[in-house]
Amino acid sequence: MKDSRNLAIVVLVVTAAILAALLVARSTVPVAKAEASAAAGPYIIATGAYSGSKDLLYILDTGTARLNAYVVNPATGMVDIVESVDLQKGFQD
Repeated sequence: MKDSRNLAIVVLVVTAAILAALLVARSTVPVAKAEASAAAGPYIIATGAYSGSKDLLYILDTGTARLNAYVVNPATGMVDIVESVDLQKGFQD
């Protein structure tokens, strides 16, 4: 009887570990990583992979504390702005 309880406990612990690992793997957020960067005057420019097929261009204007992200639109061949963030407002709280 004691062996069956030990077996049940081992199975429950292994199951809990597997579920915890799946939960952690599922809840991770993709991270953008800078691949190249340059600075000129008040601007810092960096590229980064957003997904398997898209790269973004980040331009940080240190004079105005604004970060802009751009992507090439393959349908139009134009560069579109994805996001513009006022960093002073973002770091105020």
